[in-house]
Amino acid sequence: FPQFAQRGRGGGYAQQDAEELYSTLLSVLSPPGASSAGVDAIFGLDVEEQLTCSETEETSTKKDQMRKLVCNIQGGHGVTTKIDHLHEGLKIGLTGSLEKRSPQLDRDAVWHSKKAITKLPPFLCVQFMRFFWKATPNNDDHAGVKCKIMRPVSFPETLDVFDYCAKDLQARLNVNRTKYGAKLGIDLDGDKDNEDKAANDTKDTADKAAEPSSSSAAAGKDGDDEMKDAGAPTDAAEKDDDAMEVDAELEKAIAMSMDEANFAADGLPSDFMGHYELFAMVTHKGRSADGGHYVGWVRQDDKKWLVFDDDFVSESNTDFVVANLKGGGDEHMAYLVFFRAKGAKADDAAKDAKDATSQQQPSS
Repeated sequence: FPQFAQRGRGGGYAQQDAEELYSTLLSVLSPPGASSAGVDAIFGLDVEEQLTCSETEETSTKKDQMRKLVCNIQGGHGVTTKIDHLHEGLKIGLTGSLEKRSPQLDRDAVWHSKKAITKLPPFLCVQFMRFFWKATPNNDDHAGVKCKIMRPVSFPETLDVFDYCAKDLQARLNVNRTKYGAKLGIDLDGDKDNEDKAANDTKDTADKAAEPSSSSAAAGKDGDDEMKDAGAPTDAAEKDDDAMEVDAELEKAIAMSMDEANFAADGLPSDFMGHYELFAMVTHKGRSADGGHYVGWVRQDDKKWLVFDDDFVSESNTDFVVANLKGGGDEHMAYLVFFRAKGAKADDAAKDAKDATSQQQPSS
């Protein structure tokens, strides 16, 4: 890897970005012209991207493949957007804008992009976008500077990816979610499920994102105020429409053959519901984007983790990982996080274990 052979001022190897190493390794394992089935069968996400021209409303759709999801910490509307939880940053990470030619205008225009997942992998990598390039127009060289975002962003022990999926994939997931969801206390609304998990797993009463404010609730899901005339549909009517849409998707899913609804062909559990279990991560410690220290964390069982700090290995636990590696200070914070798919039976076993633990704890 010649690109990682840079030397620092002291003569030793310069620190490199962990995500660049991860992406480079996957690229080397699947060079151009060679089959990438091995890598993509493990980490590959198929996505469908819809582009909409901001001036003409013309649209185009294309298919693509990714090997990670990105949690955008800064937000999609400038630095004023506050990202507190992983599921918020992932939503913004699947949207964006670009400039490309508009056939109607016969010139370049701004297009808005929105991606939806059409196929999920057995293992999911998520990058917290903590490093970014900041322009320095007032400096003499105008070269800019690489910065690190220290903001705390919580993540759940179990991530529900339902909201990031395309309608057809959601319909397939709903077969198992309907079959097992009631027993496990899972809401078919994946966004609500992620908010609940974020609030519970971090054990941080100061986190406010799980409780939407009354103003934002009144403004609608995306926080925009809407003016309604006298002929606008009522909330009840809108809920009825939403319910009819969900029913239609559910009927479509139930109508599928068992082979089509089964995820085993994709390397996923046959009772997969869109849930991924946290099992490994790379953390970064320090305020400098060009320095600091990386450490690896690997889950051994339900509670026990191993911490790989260079040649020193120590132990940690799930509660510490979820509660203390979200950032916000000078200590280690999650940078690359790895999840593995789990089915309803694994969810059920985890729920029973947590229930047993809570019953054993003495009441205050």
